[in-house]
Amino acid sequence: MIIGESDRKLGGLVHLAAIPAPFWGPAVALILFGRRPFVRYQAYKALIEQLVAIAVTITIFAISIGLTIYQFTQNGFDLSKIDWVQVIIKSLIVWLLLALFNLWNVINAIRDASTAYRGIIPAKPKWTERVALSKAV
Repeated sequence: MIIGESDRKLGGLVHLAAIPAPFWGPAVALILFGRRPFVRYQAYKALIEQLVAIAVTITIFAISIGLTIYQFTQNGFDLSKIDWVQVIIKSLIVWLLLALFNLWNVINAIRDASTAYRGIIPAKPKWTERVALSKAV
């Protein structure tokens, strides 16, 4: 399949748009340029990857909040018995993990944008790419 330069550029821009607008960038591209198979594939791929990233972020927050609530219940909700240093350290670790995950997500979006701009569809696709291919065809 020969992919035109404009489709390659749009495919790359879809991934770059996912950095500041994780859900809306790919969704808008899918609505506006959904008739172009390569752009549709890239939009689905970016959308799926961003939805997975949102799910991971929500999971990390839920685990953190659950552990905090558990700690409070163990102390009978008596705030004077809470080890605030431990709470602050846990919070810092959670925020650090989220920051590292976000950095990985940005690097992945830039790598995907570069791959799309070159017009490459992997011969051995990851599961997100397989789902995107099934939706784009």
